[in-house]
Amino acid sequence: MIYPYPNKVNPTSWRVQCKQLKIQEYFPFKRYGSDIAALLEAIYRVEEINKELKKLKPRTNVAILFTKEGYFKDIGVVCGKKGIVLKAQPLIDGKQVSTTRTISNRSVQDAYNELAIWIMEKRNIKLSPKIKRQLKLSFPLFEEKYKDKLSLS
Repeated sequence: MIYPYPNKVNPTSWRVQCKQLKIQEYFPFKRYGSDIAALLEAIYRVEEINKELKKLKPRTNVAILFTKEGYFKDIGVVCGKKGIVLKAQPLIDGKQVSTTRTISNRSVQDAYNELAIWIMEKRNIKLSPKIKRQLKLSFPLFEEKYKDKLSLS
């Protein structure tokens, strides 16, 4: 992110560039007194830019899988011809994929957990203790949200 400017052979300043934040700043040797002082100032600026980038980093796995309210994302209930069906429709690499689990021979929680694990596998997320805890907390919220559809079985 720090480059000599205008060239490597005879630089007159340092250039700090961050393409993600669209930042390009120059640190001329004359303004700071020497190339070392300008370099130190450029390094300080790069550290500030890195802090800004960390704030914009992709969300954690828990934030990817769960809403702010605690619901597991992309899982819903559909009433089909074969009875109550839990359906998962996550967006994976820009494409929506789908799978379903019927509740005929299993509990709602088993089907819910299977779909959650299927979504995590599709997103290459490993089941951590933090995600397990959140998954246990999210199931009662799921039941409450879909209690009308789940009571039809």
